Amino acid sequence: MADTQGPQVTGRSKRTLYIILFAASLIVGFMAAVQISTVRQPATARSDIVELRSELAQQQAKQEGLLKTLDDLQHQLEKYQATGGNRAGMAEALVQEVQDARRQAGLEPASGPGVIVTIRDLPGPAITGQDTHVYDWMLQMIVNLLYGNGAEGIALNGQRLITTSFIREVNGVMQVDTHPISMPYVIAAVGDPDRMQAALTINPIVQDYRQIGKEVTIEVRKGGEVVHLPAYHDPVEFRFAKKEVTGGS
Repeated sequence: MADTQGPQVTGRSKRTLYIILFAASLIVGFMAAVQISTVRQPATARSDIVELRSELAQQQAKQEGLLKTLDDLQHQLEKYQATGGNRAGMAEALVQEVQDARRQAGLEPASGPGVIVTIRDLPGPAITGQDTHVYDWMLQMIVNLLYGNGAEGIALNGQRLITTSFIREVNGVMQVDTHPISMPYVIAAVGDPDRMQAALTINPIVQDYRQIGKEVTIEVRKGGEVVHLPAYHDPVEFRFAKKEVTGGS
């Protein structure tokens, strides 16, 4: 009698899919760990900038490796989806793992409870006799503080941040990656709103902003209100890691 059940999954194919699913799960965990590890000890003075940037460079290299693995998984998924038949269920599970990894990497839009921190000039005459400029490292400190206290995703003035993102000032123009931004600075974070609010309230960085004539407002959104984050939309490029070409791939 002819086989009418369609292609069957061999033991080897099942093992391959399980390995891919396991790898995708590891990516989700590692991406969360990488984001947290960059902000374990927020900087407390300008002298910490060099150390912070060195640590960020290390995390950027890790993120590039994770994103390359994610890209490889996406290609594997496409191959299994093309086979159809009884592999549909496993392919669906792999789709979910890839989507989870993309969300953790900041490559998908996200929404949920969180906080919105807005930094703007205080009304009234400007403060004289002291530096009232907001530097890039000051914004980075707020971002690091949020990541270290429950933030699962952050956007600055509508630009989604991933681990390889940078906040820097070039010729007097503040930039997120290569995108110029300007005051007011709006930092939106999805995560534990109570924990992030508490951290912002007790950390001296917020008071430092106020001492240079800046108003810092913290809007908490939870329950029926959510924070919306866009996806990171710039190309993700690998400076050194290249896709390996193996036989049969």
